[in-house]
Amino acid sequence: MGEFKKRSFCILCKSDRFQVIVNLGPTPLANKLVEDKISNSFFYPLDLVMCQECGHIQLGIIIDTSFVFSDYPYRSSTGKTSLIRLENLASDLFGRFISESSRKKLNVFEIGSNDGALLEFFMKLDCTVLGIDPALSAVEEARSKGVDTIHSFFTKETLKTHASVKNDWDLILMNNVLAHSNEVLEILEGISGIMSYNTKLVIEFSYLIDIFENNLFDTIYHEHISYFYLEPISKALKKFGLKIFDVERFNAHGGSLRLFIVKSDNTIKINEVVNELKSYENKINIRSHKNWSLFRNNIGNLESEIINELKTAQVNFDKVVGYGIPAKFSTMFYALGMSADFFTFFVDDNIHKVGKLVPGLDEIIKPVSEIFTSKPEIIFVFCWNYKEDVIEFIRNQCHFVKKIIIPLPNFEIIDNN
Repeated sequence: MGEFKKRSFCILCKSDRFQVIVNLGPTPLANKLVEDKISNSFFYPLDLVMCQECGHIQLGIIIDTSFVFSDYPYRSSTGKTSLIRLENLASDLFGRFISESSRKKLNVFEIGSNDGALLEFFMKLDCTVLGIDPALSAVEEARSKGVDTIHSFFTKETLKTHASVKNDWDLILMNNVLAHSNEVLEILEGISGIMSYNTKLVIEFSYLIDIFENNLFDTIYHEHISYFYLEPISKALKKFGLKIFDVERFNAHGGSLRLFIVKSDNTIKINEVVNELKSYENKINIRSHKNWSLFRNNIGNLESEIINELKTAQVNFDKVVGYGIPAKFSTMFYALGMSADFFTFFVDDNIHKVGKLVPGLDEIIKPVSEIFTSKPEIIFVFCWNYKEDVIEFIRNQCHFVKKIIIPLPNFEIIDNN
């Protein structure tokens, strides 16, 4: 069991003034998939707290990240949608910044590079790349593809022991990584130290505004420690001589934000969309406790709809298969009071998850091929952010399925006939 403790100060400003805004109850770790029942039985409190000083929203407890991420089953290259997005990202960033480089190719460094999927696309563009990641199995996969990857967290110690990290980088990337760390300030300080005047830093994360507006409560889980929006992260970046010059909103994971960052003394023009988005955040009053109360009510309403649908399936003796065990599964399943009794079994197309236990349950994750043997009437899509891939698969190959349930961002029941 990983050790945890109550958070005593804000990740970004070190204030000790917090208020709980969302309590989702105890849940197991979302991505710590294991094979034995005892290790699978540990549940941890899942609360969101808001810093009363800077407004940053974060988990109310601290879990040892080395325990969480040392054996991490998530793979960037899982799913056609994900690969297309990464390929397009590499192409877009290359096209945007290659003209600003003194070289004919970009030097690209990715923090939290996982299995090297994104860097592999940069390599196809003849870029020089380096990745760093704490999950050994993911690092080994990246290296097998020829992606130079350091096995480590990005820390001050890493900068001392790996000289290659201090290369002259055109581009530094962090995709859905910064939100997973308790050491955000140390990471930003380290990145600032290896950035030159011309280096562009690109950070992606699930955007708090999308989580708030679209009721994406299941993107709140223990591995996802921070829930960023512009005002607090801008102030944190400023501490280390960094500034945001552009932002992009996009649909990944239900709604994400991409920050483009340079050194504060860089004279690059700041896109007006940055100030427009900050104004929008203020307009919807993201720090309002009343608004977060409405967010909690929306979770309760969704719970009623989903549980009623699953109970109806039980009465009709319909077999229901849970499709996908993503990180968001744990929060969706336990915060909504679901039971294993509602499901015939659970499947995933990630080979690193198949054969492991569903978080908190005595249920083995099965390969997707089991659907053809069981022929269920209903598919419940826990990995709703890949719903297009799943729907295409079901419609083309699983004509025995009657219904596809999509829980978020809008509760849908799709007739497969």
